Amino acid sequence: ESFIHDLIETLLVKLFKSVGVDLPRPFPHITYDESMDKYGCDRPDLRFGLEMINVTETLTGVGYKIFQSIIGAGGLIKGINLKGQASKLSKNMLQQDLATKVVPKLGGKGMTWMKMEEGQLQSNVVQFFTPEEQTRLIQAMGAEEGDVLIFIADVNHQTVRDVLGRFRLYIADRLGLIDPKVFKPCWVVDFPLFDVIDGKLSSTHHPFTQPNVDVSTLTTVEDLAKVRARAYDVVINGEEVGGGSIRIHRPDMQQRIFEILGLSPEEVEEKFGFFV
Repeated sequence: ESFIHDLIETLLVKLFKSVGVDLPRPFPHITYDESMDKYGCDRPDLRFGLEMINVTETLTGVGYKIFQSIIGAGGLIKGINLKGQASKLSKNMLQQDLATKVVPKLGGKGMTWMKMEEGQLQSNVVQFFTPEEQTRLIQAMGAEEGDVLIFIADVNHQTVRDVLGRFRLYIADRLGLIDPKVFKPCWVVDFPLFDVIDGKLSSTHHPFTQPNVDVSTLTTVEDLAKVRARAYDVVINGEEVGGGSIRIHRPDMQQRIFEILGLSPEEVEEKFGFFV
C-alpha cells in the first residue's frame, strides 16, 4: 500500500498546487475504528477539533436516570467540547433549538448540554449530578471556563456515533469554526473486511478485497468480524476523493472468502464467473 499512498499523495499535492493550494505531507493515516470513534464517520473532516470523547465509563453509576438506564442497557455516551462558545450559545438556543429541533432531525432522540460558567457546570440537568460526578465529567471533557459540553446517549452505539458526528459538522459550520481556506487530507485505513448483519457476514466492500491476515483457519463470526481489509480511502475536508484496495490474487484465498460468505460454486459462477 505504501507505494500507492505515495503515488496518490504526490499526484494530489501537484494537482492542488496548480490552483495555489499547498497540501501538507505526509497525509496522516487514521484507522477506520479511530475515525468512527472520534468523528462518527469514515470520512473525517480534520479542519477543526471537536473530537468525540467516550464518557460512558466516567458516568457509570451516575444518578441522572436517563444516563443510568442507557449505561445499564449497555449503551454509549459520547460528548464534544465546544471550546469558548458559552457566550454564543444561550441556554434557550441549546435547549429549544439544538436539543429540541436540530438533534431529532439528525436522527437523535435527545441531547444533553452543560455550560462551564463561573467555575462550575450549569444546565437544566446539573442538579442530578453529584459534585464528584461533575468533577469527573469536567476532567474527562477537558472543560474550562466558557466551554459548552454536548452529549448524545443511546442504547444503539452506532446511533450515538452517527448523530454526534453529524452534529459536530452542523455546529462547526453554524459557529463558523471551519476555515474555507484550509485543506486537511488523510488516509482512512484498516476497514473491516466483513459486515455482520443479523449474525451473517457480508463483504464491506466486495468479495475480492484482500484480508490483512490468513483467514483459512478462522471459522467463527466473532473472529472473522475482526479481520481488516487491505483497503484505503483518501479523504480531504470530510469528502472521500478516492479509494481502492489490494485485490486477492490467490485462488485458494478467494475460494475461502466465497465459502465464508456462503456462496455456492453455482452462485460464484453466475455472479462473478467472468471475473474469477
